[in-house]
Amino acid sequence: MGLAPLRISFGGGGTDTSYWFKNNSGKVVNAAIAKYARVFIKKRSDKTVTITDYTGTRSTTIDKLSASQSDIIIAGLKKFNLKLGVEVTIVCDAPNGSGLGGSSSVCTALIKALCLMFDINLTNKEVSNLAYSIERIDAQISGGWQDQIAASYGGFLTTNFSALEISTVKMDIDNRVYNELISCLFLIRAGTTRDGSSLHKDFERSVENSDFQHLMKQIMMMGITAEKMFLAGNMQKLPNLFNKSWELKKLMSKKISNPNLDKFAAQLGKWGSSGTKLLGAGGGGYFLAWVNLPDQHNFLEKLSDNQIEFERIIFDHRGAVSWKIKL
Repeated sequence: MGLAPLRISFGGGGTDTSYWFKNNSGKVVNAAIAKYARVFIKKRSDKTVTITDYTGTRSTTIDKLSASQSDIIIAGLKKFNLKLGVEVTIVCDAPNGSGLGGSSSVCTALIKALCLMFDINLTNKEVSNLAYSIERIDAQISGGWQDQIAASYGGFLTTNFSALEISTVKMDIDNRVYNELISCLFLIRAGTTRDGSSLHKDFERSVENSDFQHLMKQIMMMGITAEKMFLAGNMQKLPNLFNKSWELKKLMSKKISNPNLDKFAAQLGKWGSSGTKLLGAGGGGYFLAWVNLPDQHNFLEKLSDNQIEFERIIFDHRGAVSWKIKL
């Protein structure tokens, strides 16, 4: 069994893409949360491979495994050179297109389960590198590195990106800061999902555009600012950072937002959120909102009255793990 957390990002998302940091610097501050992708693998005595997820069950054989486009599980299984078949069951706490890095968490959980099966020991960095290779190169799903890193390491992370190196540091968060985060942060369903891979392809085509580069450098500064806030233990300006990040992101593409998302974000602000941003590449998924405690009674009442799904956020500190189940 493999388990890997999903993530939220605080600043710098988008600067973790290879097409950006091959000629520029990137920095992302994010954190793993206690929402998970779970992958169960059972050995078979024949060469049949079955995969069960939210779409149903599909079957193939070892001889027919191929890294078909967008099929992360098949791409991952092929990487481990199976000799006999397996039964793979996948359950994820968030739908595809949620903006929480769910596909990368599934891939990471799969790697951890397969490593346990084959008695392979990999470091967190090796796991995240392998997950990136499977998802972005083999399965050809466009996107960045931050999802795989958060799923592998867990905790609060700051990662610097350049053509020469990707370096991740797990930040030591003060208890006061942690308590403030779990008291004021809300995860709110935007009511839609989106195709983040398609958006990233659009961004890659724009990477040489001077206006796009200017926006990306400002987003990079959001990552630097977020890191300073965490290191100083000062979360009071985080809501303003959310608002600035959201406004910058919307300038990157008309696909990032739409009138419904704009209206929803504005409504959350009227109800009490002092900072709101859409997670992921854009187009739908989840909003991350900061609501100060004195404003939460009204905020929660409005969410309830309008039947809007929300969750408080608990963070994951372990990262991806695996274990054997006795059946």
